Amino acid sequence: MENIDEYRDYIRMFASVLHNKGYLGDFVLTKSDLMRPLHEGLLHNCLKAYLNHLSGTPGKDNSIMLQTYAQYLSPTDFKQCSFHIYFLPEKGFVIDRMEVHSRHPDQHQRIAVRNFNDIPGKNAVLGRFRKPRPWDRMMRGDFSLKRRK
Repeated sequence: MENIDEYRDYIRMFASVLHNKGYLGDFVLTKSDLMRPLHEGLLHNCLKAYLNHLSGTPGKDNSIMLQTYAQYLSPTDFKQCSFHIYFLPEKGFVIDRMEVHSRHPDQHQRIAVRNFNDIPGKNAVLGRFRKPRPWDRMMRGDFSLKRRK
């Protein structure tokens, strides 16, 4: 990989696909085997940082993981979306699979992705999990009785 600028069309295309699906927040880029963050921020900047990192390493392992959040009720109640992707110079970015972890209810789902159409949108991710019932707050101890004046 000599010139990163020749791959900016791949970056633009992949970023537009995820933005059209509703993933607009900040992303965390991690190497799949090391599990330590390489870059945090906007998707476009994360992908550029990854290609710069890939050009500096002679190894053939080019799989990475992009993490973002689909907010639901509050910052403590979230759906974490992890995209396992790799880069091919002739094809661009290819998504291997997507994993979604939900905190309430505590569930983990793995979604196989063959092409970009298989990626669920942000709102579809929220619909894959059970919605909290009104009495779930009482079960967790968050409920307090409010009297009318």
